[in-house]
Amino acid sequence: MWKPVTENKVAVAIWTYRKSHENDLSLKIGDVVCLSESIDGWYRGHVPPNKTVTGIFPASHVHRKEQSSNQGESLEDTDSLIEELDCVLKEWHSVLTDRFKTNEMLWFSELRKVMLELIDLRRQLMSGQLTQEPAREVKIQITNRIDVGNERMGLDLIPSVDGKIIDTNICSIVDLHQVHLQSVAQTAKVLPVVMDAGWLLAVKSAGIDIAPPSQMRVEGMAAFAHHIHLQLKNFGCSIGEEAEAFFALYDAKESRFISERYLAKFNKLGVPNNIDRIGNLCTIFSELSNKDIVRELYLTCHIIRKGAMLTTKKAASNFRRPYGCGVVSLSTVLSEPVDDVSSTAKEFVMKIVQGSSEAEFSQLHDNIIRKHMSKLGASSTTNIGISLSLRMLHGHFDQLKREMPLLFSKGVTITRKLGFSDVIMPGDVRNDLYLMLDRAELERGKKTAGKNVEVTVHVIDGNNKKMKCISLGGDEDEVDEYRSAIFYHTNQPRWNENIRLSIPMEKFKDTHIRLECRHCSATRGDRNLFAMAFMRLMKEDGTTVEDSEHELFVYKCAENQDFEKPLYLNLPSCTQEMVTRSSPAFGNNTFNRNMRETFFIRTIICSTKLAQNVLLLDLLKWRGHPDNLKETLHHLTKVGGQEIVRVLQDILDALFNILDEKAHHYEKDVFDALVYILGILGDTRFKSFTTVLDTYIDKFFSSTQAHMFLVKQLKRYVDDSVTERAETVIATLKAVQNLFKFIFRSHVLYKKATGDLHDGNIQDSMRCLFASMNKLMSHTEDKVKLHQLILLKNFSMIATELRVMYNAAEVAQFIIELLEHMPRKALTPEILKAKLVFISETIKSNLFKDSSSRFFLLEPCTKQLKYHIENKNELVMCVDILGSILSNLHNISKTESVDSDVSILVKHLFESILDLVMSLDKKSGVLCITCLLHLLHFMKESHYEEVRSSFVDSERHRDFLKKVLKVFKDLASRNIYPSEWMAMKMLSQSVILNATRRISVDLSSTFLNAENANVQNNSRAFAGENWLERRIGFELWFDYFRLACIFITQPCLQFETMTHAKQERMMSRHGDMRVDMAQEIVSKWQSLGDYKSLFRDLTRPFLEVTMVRQADIRRLILPIIFDIMCCEKLERGTFGQLEDDLIDKLDTMVCVEKKGDENYAVLFNQVLLECIASQPWREEGEQFVDKVKRLLERLIDYRNVSDGRVENRHLRLNCLYNLMNFYKDDANREDIYTRYIYRLRDLHLESQDYTEAAFTLMVLAESQDWTDKMLPPDDKHPKQTEMKRKEALYHEIIRLLDKGEMWEFGIPLCKELTTQYEGKLFDYEKNSRILQTQASFYDNILKKQRQPPTYFRIMFYGNFPLKSKSWIYRGRPFDQLSTIQNQLQADFPRAKKWIKVDPPFSADLRDNTQYIQIRALETVPTDDNFKGMKVPIQISSYYDSHKISKFKFDRPFNKGEKDPNNEFKTLWVEQTTLKIENTFPSLLRWADVISTETVEITPIQNAVGVMESKNKVIRSMIAEMYANPDRNINPLSMILQGTIDAAVQGGPKKYKIAFLSPEYKKAHPEDGELCLNLEKLLMDQLKILKEGVDLHERLCPDDLADFQKNLATKLVELRRYFGLTPVNARVGSNPTTPTGKSRTNTASGIFTYKRTTVVGQPKSSSSGKTSSISEEPAGTSKFYLDGITETNSQVSPSQDGRKAGSSPIKKGRATIAVPRYLPLNSETGSKTKLQVPWPLKKSDSSSSIPDRSSTASLQSPDIQETGSPRSLTPTDKHLKSPHKDNLLRENYKGPTLPPRYSNGSRPNSSGSVTSSSSTTSSRDDAGAAVDDPNAPPALPERKPATQVDSSSPRSILIDAAKPLPHELPENGDTSPPPPLPTKKISIGGANPIAASRRRTGYDQTPPAIPIKNRSHSISSTVNRLSDGDYSPRSSLGEGDEAPPPIPSRPEKRSLTSPSGMDVAPLSPSQHSSIPLSPGLLTLEPIPSSPPPPSIPPPELPETLPAQVEKLAGELKTESNGRLKVPPPVPTRPKSRRGSTPNPEPSDIA
Repeated sequence: MWKPVTENKVAVAIWTYRKSHENDLSLKIGDVVCLSESIDGWYRGHVPPNKTVTGIFPASHVHRKEQSSNQGESLEDTDSLIEELDCVLKEWHSVLTDRFKTNEMLWFSELRKVMLELIDLRRQLMSGQLTQEPAREVKIQITNRIDVGNERMGLDLIPSVDGKIIDTNICSIVDLHQVHLQSVAQTAKVLPVVMDAGWLLAVKSAGIDIAPPSQMRVEGMAAFAHHIHLQLKNFGCSIGEEAEAFFALYDAKESRFISERYLAKFNKLGVPNNIDRIGNLCTIFSELSNKDIVRELYLTCHIIRKGAMLTTKKAASNFRRPYGCGVVSLSTVLSEPVDDVSSTAKEFVMKIVQGSSEAEFSQLHDNIIRKHMSKLGASSTTNIGISLSLRMLHGHFDQLKREMPLLFSKGVTITRKLGFSDVIMPGDVRNDLYLMLDRAELERGKKTAGKNVEVTVHVIDGNNKKMKCISLGGDEDEVDEYRSAIFYHTNQPRWNENIRLSIPMEKFKDTHIRLECRHCSATRGDRNLFAMAFMRLMKEDGTTVEDSEHELFVYKCAENQDFEKPLYLNLPSCTQEMVTRSSPAFGNNTFNRNMRETFFIRTIICSTKLAQNVLLLDLLKWRGHPDNLKETLHHLTKVGGQEIVRVLQDILDALFNILDEKAHHYEKDVFDALVYILGILGDTRFKSFTTVLDTYIDKFFSSTQAHMFLVKQLKRYVDDSVTERAETVIATLKAVQNLFKFIFRSHVLYKKATGDLHDGNIQDSMRCLFASMNKLMSHTEDKVKLHQLILLKNFSMIATELRVMYNAAEVAQFIIELLEHMPRKALTPEILKAKLVFISETIKSNLFKDSSSRFFLLEPCTKQLKYHIENKNELVMCVDILGSILSNLHNISKTESVDSDVSILVKHLFESILDLVMSLDKKSGVLCITCLLHLLHFMKESHYEEVRSSFVDSERHRDFLKKVLKVFKDLASRNIYPSEWMAMKMLSQSVILNATRRISVDLSSTFLNAENANVQNNSRAFAGENWLERRIGFELWFDYFRLACIFITQPCLQFETMTHAKQERMMSRHGDMRVDMAQEIVSKWQSLGDYKSLFRDLTRPFLEVTMVRQADIRRLILPIIFDIMCCEKLERGTFGQLEDDLIDKLDTMVCVEKKGDENYAVLFNQVLLECIASQPWREEGEQFVDKVKRLLERLIDYRNVSDGRVENRHLRLNCLYNLMNFYKDDANREDIYTRYIYRLRDLHLESQDYTEAAFTLMVLAESQDWTDKMLPPDDKHPKQTEMKRKEALYHEIIRLLDKGEMWEFGIPLCKELTTQYEGKLFDYEKNSRILQTQASFYDNILKKQRQPPTYFRIMFYGNFPLKSKSWIYRGRPFDQLSTIQNQLQADFPRAKKWIKVDPPFSADLRDNTQYIQIRALETVPTDDNFKGMKVPIQISSYYDSHKISKFKFDRPFNKGEKDPNNEFKTLWVEQTTLKIENTFPSLLRWADVISTETVEITPIQNAVGVMESKNKVIRSMIAEMYANPDRNINPLSMILQGTIDAAVQGGPKKYKIAFLSPEYKKAHPEDGELCLNLEKLLMDQLKILKEGVDLHERLCPDDLADFQKNLATKLVELRRYFGLTPVNARVGSNPTTPTGKSRTNTASGIFTYKRTTVVGQPKSSSSGKTSSISEEPAGTSKFYLDGITETNSQVSPSQDGRKAGSSPIKKGRATIAVPRYLPLNSETGSKTKLQVPWPLKKSDSSSSIPDRSSTASLQSPDIQETGSPRSLTPTDKHLKSPHKDNLLRENYKGPTLPPRYSNGSRPNSSGSVTSSSSTTSSRDDAGAAVDDPNAPPALPERKPATQVDSSSPRSILIDAAKPLPHELPENGDTSPPPPLPTKKISIGGANPIAASRRRTGYDQTPPAIPIKNRSHSISSTVNRLSDGDYSPRSSLGEGDEAPPPIPSRPEKRSLTSPSGMDVAPLSPSQHSSIPLSPGLLTLEPIPSSPPPPSIPPPELPETLPAQVEKLAGELKTESNGRLKVPPPVPTRPKSRRGSTPNPEPSDIA
């Protein structure tokens, strides 16, 4: 049988338990469970706060907590706080992660610290061991930290009060609003002083005025008593004698002590004399006021040693001598917040300082504070200071003793404040006199030195006995004498010592103080009396001495003077007594006064019985002189308030005694005196004494007849308020509250004394008094306005006191009568405010909680509020009163029904509040809105019925509903509450939802009934459609649907944007209110029936609702869109208008408002297609839905990629392009179409794609005509005619085309503008400018060098958000594969590079893997429009790469057996042609591939194509040089050398052998025509070469003379080989240059120019100096390229210009272009071997090298790492390099430059560094240097042969060979294979030549050859290939941890093919057998060096196996000791129905 759980009802789930039966309760680890019943291993309970869901669960799955019996806090409060804390920590964790990811480490560390603190506080709270007060403090700390953290991070505010989380389900809305305001204010207090603008904005939006932090601390301390707790930890002063340490509080600003002294005594060892006090030397400086703790306070310590007079003379004595002083500032202690319950003691070390003079000892503390260093002495080395701790305490001692019992358990002493505290409670009897020994002025006498004066203080009573009343401080017993400190040889000592004299009051009159002065001997140790002084404590008139300084007379006396007889009392003690006493002024025989000696003391008396004022003394002793009583009472008004409050109780007793005994004679005087005293207590200075007065009335007041006289006199003053003195009436009315307290208390005492329970006389008197007050309130004279104001301010307090004499209903009637007697109109603002305050206080009083009094109060107060609200009088106060009413009613409703009260509010205030909400702004109307929501929350269906019944006609009813719906719509659409007030927002939305449901009933029942439906057909003919709309309340329905849509779409209800923790919290508390409202929409929509067509304008709101990211809402509302479609089809027959509306709305909602997602487009299509499936217009509807769906997809795609924070330019451009195409053909969407055109243009301009931007605008310009039609303004242009718009667009397009160097496209536009300017507008000025622009375009085409763009094919494999997966991409000039790859990687960061030829398989694309494949393409120009025409190459070459729609790439391969001597015989080419729809350039840089075609080209066809291309390139170059002979000659030199002297592959000779032999013609008769074409092309090439060599001879400078001679020699040999007539090569002659210079042979055999002077002509300034047409830095390498790629593009001299560090090589091999033989030496007549100069020295001057980015600079060769180059096939000439730095459309490679240094410069011929940024220098006719930025650098100048040491060979490091073109992957990737060992080739010379590097800049150091490492790593195939590792491995996942790397064994390196297959390295013999392409020089291979050794694997320690085994054993033991599975589930108990369900085993946590 189930038994209730009585103890330890709380348990924590330690295992997860899943519900397996309907009676079970699911548990998760950590859930707190409340247990209710138990049975046989099972519990029944619930998980708070959801008490309704209960169930059973196994007892073994929970752990019961032992709950402390004194915990004091309810379980529900703790659980709610823990639950809220858990949610907060989860939410903060996500923020913490985000901060870490964004590298905001300061935020991260601060937030982490606070989270750890919260976790620790949570642990303390969950322990259950905290008592009530510590648990409360922990909860407050938790809520404060949560509030501060949420505020700083902009999260939701958690409503809480004193650490308790407010349950919004049971809290009133008004109270919840106030809690939020208090939380914001509390958060402001605990926030740092530096407040950010966001916080201030949030606070101000809540309507809170935040004071500065300093004001917060002071304002929060009202009526508090403050204390400072002092504890001495260690007395670290080594004095060697007994010591006394006096501690006191010192005000540095006023230079005075404000407290007594606390004495701590120590022995010689520094240990307290009192052993019991060891470790417990504590005191509390008590009773500090609010003003005291803002003083500049210090804790001072004066140390007095007890011992010898001098430390150097140790004599047996007990003198008190000054030692030192210490000071500690209390600013840090006093600055702690008053409400900081967690404040702890602060540790200090007080350094003890000794003064420079004993005379300054009394002021030593002040000198230390003010840092008067000259008066301070040095500290002793043994003085380490006094260790102490200080702590602030707040509150009265009774409260502190309850809260901190341990603090007072050890008998802590109390050190009081000097003088009275702020509050003197009745019964506190105190009679203390503080005496301060200030100073003395004594004579030296006959002594040569000053005296050692010691003053002894005695208190002598009337019997001449010494009194033990002297308190030294601390816990010391009172003594009868006090000895002062002794200052050595000082006649004017200053002591500044303070003692307290506790003298009984009865002995005070005859007591006096005697001060005895003694001289102390330093040698003998005795004391000798020499003078005395005294002072009486009470004057002759009975008053005590004043609180001031007293100058006492000093009387000489004998050394052995006997004081048994006080003969000195007959003498005056001071000057004042000489006047009041008739005594001898100069002493008597025994005591003689010394006129030159005085003694100064100060006194402060703290007595509650003794008076220092004669007038007070007369009143207190009135019975002694009753005849003067009237005068005494009158003089009381002259006594100050400070003196009155000291003896307040005695004064009140005296007054009421007079009233009891002599009331008939002095009742008016007593009443006036009492009013005066009560007026003093009402002053702000004595406000704290209000509690004292209340205590006196309750405990010490004893008059039984005072009420009669007080009521009588009070009524008299109220009746005579018009005639009486205003000051007297005002003072009386201000005291009326306290007067009523005396009246009521006296009445109670009277009833107790007489037994008259009714006391009819006082009842009548009171009613007469209230009647007089009502009469006073009805006056309208200005004189009584102030009287009325004061009475109103105090009457609410009177009403509270009236409960003593009257019941609640009677008191309520008194209040209502007073309000009704007040006039409503003509009230001054002050009285109006006072009236409203009175009503507010009445509502907040206990009277309103009583149902009997509330019956009388509520309706009159409500009417008063209604009047003032409607008249806009003090609206804020009125709303505040209304909030109080609602809050009180909410609390009352928990115990009783308040329906009748709510009915009163609804009846009088509902409409007034609605009007007020509509008129107020957001800030002032927040509380009003809260009150409205609270009233709606109260209203039930009966209240709504009352509202409906109150309307007399439907028109007023409709106006009311319209007003309500408008208010609700405003509340839902505006942010009424701050964003962090989520609890308030959700509660308000719940109220609006419920109220909307109630109000919607009226729409269906009242404004859509059967009668209206029946008369539709009959009435429409008379009134038309408007009548119908009016009858069904069209506006009401429209407002309702708008409200519902706004409610669903408001941001605070969008749970999808919240964190997961916040979603769970909101859903569990409030549910998804959006779904409820959506169901209401559907219900009301269906009830419309045939009237749905009237609401077609609601398409946008409904569409917004469907875009909410909630599937249920979308499925509910999308059918409404279908209904609108049906109405549209029925009314108009098409969807045109609806389509326009949807397109307009979707564009704004998706792109601007960021609504909708991908799932929405799918669901939109699915739901609507399902709805229209059965419609007759299905096909048309499907087209409409499909169009909207496509638009949605495009808009969502564009919005997703339009985030400016992400670099996704390609996706943004693609989405914009798709949107443009969507709107292109829609004439109604021209504005949207234009807007997207401008957006596309702007994106192009951001990336400097000027051509694409121009073509984008061209689309817009072409859509317009040259007419005068006015066009509306758009995003870029104002309102203007169509002609002006088109003209502006044309000018912008022309400007962009000029920037993009697309002058061919700009010329037609210029012509069209010319036509308009010349023939229609006749604007010759504009025509002139446009013609100039057109002319400049023509000039630019011919003169400016343009590099052709690059083209690439891009393939996308995997899940890409693209429609097409194959692109043709137009790159910039010199773009390479890596550049395009990086650009795409920004858009697709997860994509990887696919390097294989074949596409990836499905297995490669698992896990949404993305791959991108890129390869370079060649253009396929269209038909030659210039065929048969002589067109300049600058014109024709442009169309080889523009206006292109076809592209191709080749893959060479061999068929059949490969001929090692001539590979061209079997070299086939697989050519793939790609086609796009439009031509490039276009609106985008890419286009979709529409078709692909692949063909195979035979070897001879390939040879014919290569020769055609080669001839075209040479012709173009020659033509260009003819046209511009001043250009750089290097390109012509290189192309001639590469063709004539093709030393590597044989050049044209190989073609002749392969295809023009009789054997080939016989074997391939079908190729006869091709053979003829090839033979003709060869002959043409020889002719072209002859022309080129001749041109070269005329143009080349003198430093290329040998080079020219070599070309001529080789050409002769080549022509001879082909059987042509030899050309005479002018070898050894001295030809003449075009500039008139003659060539001469130098000793080195190198031609140089020598300038000659013509007679009769002026001599050039540069005569006699060596000059050249185009110079190049001296010493540049003579290394030339072998493989020259021919294309259909023009080769310009500047085409070889590259950026610094770029490589010009595509796929050719690096060779050394060296003439085989040099010309004959003029001296020896023999042929000289050419020495290749290489600049390696650094001593010579440098030459300027132009910037490769703008000029045609020379490129370095691609020198490989292998010793032998591979053969180069002719098809290499058609492959484009993917590398940015290597890209040249023509494979012309200029002469090689040496590698750059790290700073970007190169060495010149002498080894010095040359700058890479300078331009090529040339000279004009005068010989001056001219900078030509377009001219490439000239060929290097040779050095004399004598400088080259030919005896030792030179070594050149050559890079590893690149893979051949047919070995490359299809995408053109040229990733390098594993590096091979470096080989050296001896060419001659001693210095090695640095190797060039492939794919790297020349300004970088060549990478070292890496050692192969076979360690596992997370890398892609690309990385493994680049690292040289081709072994198959399983790749790791992204999150897998890689094992440690294992070094590989040493192994041979091998070449690797791009396909991933290992290839054995070539032997030296194989190197020599590789066939070479024509024109390449074969290098002699040298044996390779051995591979570098690999790193051996590390050795494992021998003990490792044993350690592993030991660790495994420990883990096994640990796992055995830990429970891995949950405990078994016991047999399920029988249910209450008798069944026995068996629970399934629960899951393991």
